[in-house]
Amino acid sequence: MNSLRNTNMKTLIQAAVAVALALSGPHVSDAGADGPYETAVMSSSPAAYWRFEETNGLVLNRADTPAPAGTVSGSHQRNQPSASSPLGSCIEFSGGGVRVPFSTWTQPGTNFSVELWAKAVTVTAPAHLAGSSRDLSSGSFKFVVYGGPVTRYSIGAGRQGTTAPNGADAGLSATTADYLRQWHHYVYVHDGSSGVASFYVDGELIDTSPFSMANFATNTSDFMIALHDVPGFPYPFQGMIDEVAFYQRALGANEVRQHFCAAGTCCVGDLNQDAAVDGADLGILLFAWGPVTASPAADLNADGQVDGADLGVVLSHWGDCP
Repeated sequence: MNSLRNTNMKTLIQAAVAVALALSGPHVSDAGADGPYETAVMSSSPAAYWRFEETNGLVLNRADTPAPAGTVSGSHQRNQPSASSPLGSCIEFSGGGVRVPFSTWTQPGTNFSVELWAKAVTVTAPAHLAGSSRDLSSGSFKFVVYGGPVTRYSIGAGRQGTTAPNGADAGLSATTADYLRQWHHYVYVHDGSSGVASFYVDGELIDTSPFSMANFATNTSDFMIALHDVPGFPYPFQGMIDEVAFYQRALGANEVRQHFCAAGTCCVGDLNQDAAVDGADLGILLFAWGPVTASPAADLNADGQVDGADLGVVLSHWGDCP
């Protein structure tokens, strides 16, 4: 009976799709020659984006983003399977890392975001996934995973030099035993314009913190991936890293969610997260119809509008989630 009811509802809604799409105007698909994840990231205009697809040589930056390529050193293995097929391959680090020469494109500023996928295999010391400058230096940035009984990921931006601990005003963390030995999508958003730092895991906001922009300072250090750039204290990350992107602006919550879903790792259209795309999700979408305001998750194609294109996405994924 429920199956028949759902089928009838879907049929009735589909009759209105053509009209809704016509009213919403033309839209560009989130799929493209580069693949859905790469297309989603590029639609957010990264200043730097390393995909880790090379089998040897430099870790190349996207040709249409301005930051330089990175040099790989130390123990590592390329061409390893990433979190999902749309992400391609990744690099597994076991003592090595990537150094990207300094450029303004990877220099933390008033507004910036850092995004990556990672899977920690083992943690024996504070392991650095990405960052620049020394921990307590003015203008430093670090993303670290700590071991112990419960794995903890911590991220922060130092602004006041050695007079205050690094990340004192914008230190964020996510703590759970499930993060070890599993792939996850991590995004740090530093929104200086509103004075808020945010940390997202798998498309969801995990931690947020207000901060003061007083005495903010930048640095001129290289951008490091999987290593801490301090002689004698490399604190290497042991595990897989992929799809590292740096943005010279604060990403929105809807963009973060769109990137995560573009990797094929979430149930698209399941707005209430009950493992099914059904009438309840349709109600959420219709209630949010129009310019994105309080319900960014309903903007499934992240174009700033909840409209016929988003309705089409919900209908195309109707039913139980895989």
